[in-house]
Amino acid sequence: MRTELTILERRDIARKTIPAKKLKNGKLQGWGLLIQMTHKEETYDFFNIPKYQDEVEAYYQNNPIVFYTDGK
Repeated sequence: MRTELTILERRDIARKTIPAKKLKNGKLQGWGLLIQMTHKEETYDFFNIPKYQDEVEAYYQNNPIVFYTDGK
């Protein structure tokens, strides 16, 4: 049986792997766009964040964790 991730677990994965990007041509990108789209299942589906626990490891292999080095 597959274990479904909670929306908070999906948010944590997104926070680790989606970089914060500035506006491009007046449109939000990355983490800013995710925040604008609000905290709901459809948002995480749009960003292809895993829905089940067994998909997380493969997701991290294809989408490495983003490290912010600018002190923010």
